[in-house]
Amino acid sequence: MGINWLSNREVAVTVKDALHFFDDKKYKLVCYCIMSNHIHLVFYKLTGPLSKVMHSLKGFTANEANKILDRTGKIFWQDESFDRYIRNRGELQKIINYCLNNPVKAGLKRDWKEWPHTYLKKGFEKFIYQK
Repeated sequence: MGINWLSNREVAVTVKDALHFFDDKKYKLVCYCIMSNHIHLVFYKLTGPLSKVMHSLKGFTANEANKILDRTGKIFWQDESFDRYIRNRGELQKIINYCLNNPVKAGLKRDWKEWPHTYLKKGFEKFIYQK
């Protein structure tokens, strides 16, 4: 399961704030779900290479989270990530639903909207599977 630093509310809020801060600066944010030990994130129209965008985002959030956790200067994020290019609207729909429903799949909530650390940008509601 890994280390659960993101279960710390202050750390999770710091990461959420950073995701929104970089929206329209480094990317266009679609959705995210912050779990206790990982994040699912969907964005598009990056301002540079994915590796540089992620380095900036991870670097900033790692520094801030480590301050909160009193672990300044230590590794926070794992090096690897599972990047994926979305090629069509059907795939976008599947990935948005997978991302947002992570807490439901984990048995933590009955509906993704109940999880305090999920976000879906206005205008993307049409991609949510109807029950």
